[in-house]
Amino acid sequence: MILRFLSSLKESGRAELAMPGSEILTTIRACGRDPGELAALDRMLRDWHQLALQDLPGPPLEYHGDAAIWGALRLFRAACFLSFREIEPEEIALGLPGLPMPDLLNPAAHFSVDLCMRHWPALFRMARALAGEDPLIEAMMKTIAQLPLAAVGIPIPMPEESPVFDHPGLCQILAERACLQRDHRLLSHPRVRALTISKLGIYRDELLPNLLPSPELIS
Repeated sequence: MILRFLSSLKESGRAELAMPGSEILTTIRACGRDPGELAALDRMLRDWHQLALQDLPGPPLEYHGDAAIWGALRLFRAACFLSFREIEPEEIALGLPGLPMPDLLNPAAHFSVDLCMRHWPALFRMARALAGEDPLIEAMMKTIAQLPLAAVGIPIPMPEESPVFDHPGLCQILAERACLQRDHRLLSHPRVRALTISKLGIYRDELLPNLLPSPELIS
């Protein structure tokens, strides 16, 4: 199920979760436990990593399998919880535990987890529109508390330090996403702000006030 879900998301931008509601908890609980499925998932994510490297500015980053699979499983489970609203809060807590991503201080882990977690902000917006404030929203926010790339447009505090800010390519990706989403919280981070200003170049005076409306952020 997770392989079909991710493949559909990659190819069309739309996720397929066609299954009877009676099977959803069994599917969520079993996801990530079958060695054959995990091996196939790892191969698919490894291929996606090679494609993503072509668009990564700056130094290349190695594939981090544990982080990539961690992100894939959480994206799939969150999408299931959103699609099947009858699931109890206890199951959401089990499916989206507040455990950090593996190897959190490694920039390669952040790049690999982003193979799937780049879709997290869009999923969060859908959840917020449908569910308002509920256990799923809370669990989704906790999941990405230390993942700036997956938190663009999501109202959570940003860590002051992160490997994402230290890697020029990851920081550039973050800045571009923050500009697209007008995420002033991220754009006010000193490193993201400095990179954004440098990339705007001659268009700084024209565009910067719209991205960073507060005068103290423009100086």
